Amino acid sequence: MHHPTAEQWKFILPEVSRQDPTPLLLQSIYLILSIAAYIPILFPISFSIHVLGYDESHLSFDKNHLPPADPNISSLQQFTSNFFTLLRRTTGLSSTTLSICVALTMGFYAILLWLDITTDRRPFPWPKSWHTENNICYDEMFGEPSRKDRVIRRLGNTLSNFFYLFLSLVVLTSTVASSALGRGEAVGDSNFPILTGFVISDAIFGGMLFTLSLASTTWHGCNALWSHVVDLWSMEAVILYFPIRIVSSAIFSMLLKWNYDLSISSLISTTVCIAVYLTHIVINGKRFYSEHKMGFWREMCPVSVR
Repeated sequence: MHHPTAEQWKFILPEVSRQDPTPLLLQSIYLILSIAAYIPILFPISFSIHVLGYDESHLSFDKNHLPPADPNISSLQQFTSNFFTLLRRTTGLSSTTLSICVALTMGFYAILLWLDITTDRRPFPWPKSWHTENNICYDEMFGEPSRKDRVIRRLGNTLSNFFYLFLSLVVLTSTVASSALGRGEAVGDSNFPILTGFVISDAIFGGMLFTLSLASTTWHGCNALWSHVVDLWSMEAVILYFPIRIVSSAIFSMLLKWNYDLSISSLISTTVCIAVYLTHIVINGKRFYSEHKMGFWREMCPVSVR
């Protein structure tokens, strides 16, 4: 496969488009839809006020819900306090539950580090079917030096998945708690209620985020080729969920403006969200599995532009 090395700062989209077998019309449609889907993320305040109909006070969380900066504590302590305040008030979870999520995540990575430090089996005997000796694709993608005889070959990229695992536990626990209270009810801080109509799609997202955390840990830890497939598949699902959810929220808001019943509006918008998200997960999963069976990443790292 021919994949030219682009000069620095050179715009390579025309060259990529020329080599892409997808018809030019479909390429253009994909590009336009991708840009449109990310407009809410690029302009969240304007989109939320003018499309979703949110009150402007909902968009100033820091000022309304977080305590003022305390000069007597460090910026790290202030950040940590604000971070957990944000999680408590937007998920409805207690400090105890969040602490358990932290403890489980720390325990998982502590075991990995303990195994890495204490084992005298070097190189570590990963299953031969994982083909961990094949570093071609990984070395083309990442520049972190590899400790090829250790359990964790790249400490930085592996341990950076801490937040993926932690936040996946938070999302999954929150969806379980929301479901227990009844879908469509408001949970959390009385001044900052959370609508739980999207509890099913949020749970699917939490599951994909959990999958990403484990697959990415495996990929960066020992570069097993199968984990790269799962890593890419779950990563794209995680990235795409927010545009889908935002657009579905916009549908919910517009249906209410058109005087549809609350339950009907919720049913339509959440069904759209679940259907589109699951369709993407299934179709993309089949594509990645097919490419893996063909040995797509075995000899190189193909450049993909999305």
